[in-house]
Amino acid sequence: LPGGTPVSNSSELLGSPKMCSLVQELKDRYPKRIIIFDMPPILKTADTISFVPCVDCALVVVEDDETKESELKDTIELLSVTNVIGTVLNKVKY
Repeated sequence: LPGGTPVSNSSELLGSPKMCSLVQELKDRYPKRIIIFDMPPILKTADTISFVPCVDCALVVVEDDETKESELKDTIELLSVTNVIGTVLNKVKY
């Protein structure tokens, strides 16, 4: 789904009952598919925190040499309302 233009109340929209209903409709309509929502970093905006209760699980992306251990712990704590299925280490420098 395209994001469209930015809106001022994005976290309220993402956490709304209508959005959770949309997610449920997509899950019901495509039961054999995995639906991935690419969200902004959870510690940078309220959008992701608002949206997390609508999903079944989360995959945490960690940036190599950037993400601090304390940030990762805070992220995992904020995601306690859903299942964290794992992590991905991104931007690894060789």
